[in-house]
Amino acid sequence: LWLGGAALAVFRGVSALGSLLSGTLSDHWGRKKVLLALAVLSPAAMLLFVWSPVWATLPCLVLLGFLVFTPHPVLLALVQEESGSRPAAANGMFLFLNVPIRALAAVALGAAADRWGLEKAFLWSAFLGFLALAAVPALPGKKKEEEGKDQVLIPEGE
Repeated sequence: LWLGGAALAVFRGVSALGSLLSGTLSDHWGRKKVLLALAVLSPAAMLLFVWSPVWATLPCLVLLGFLVFTPHPVLLALVQEESGSRPAAANGMFLFLNVPIRALAAVALGAAADRWGLEKAFLWSAFLGFLALAAVPALPGKKKEEEGKDQVLIPEGE
């Protein structure tokens, strides 16, 4: 039991570092690029964790912890950018939807693990995670950057 607690502490501790870094990376590289990279890397890390030998469990857990929660701050920044004049309402709606969906996903994963075993449940979770690749292009981009991108400003009076 103590080993599970230590593994969870490592996983969540590293996920906090990943969350801090992902926001900064998305500021520099763009939200969609970072989300697309995470949509590939997070499920791949889950597969690596499931298929790794016992000696590689901790390094794989660190990698998985670093990646799995990192989309949250990037998505929250995207929501804030696209919210217009109501950022608090947009943030509240995002959290209102995000928290129960994650809770339901955890319950579904637990039910799948009870029925088919933990390894198969993790494998299905990873394969379903790759579906995020289809959703990333549908996300809105930065409004402010796109509005001014192709406009040529001509000073008045000329």
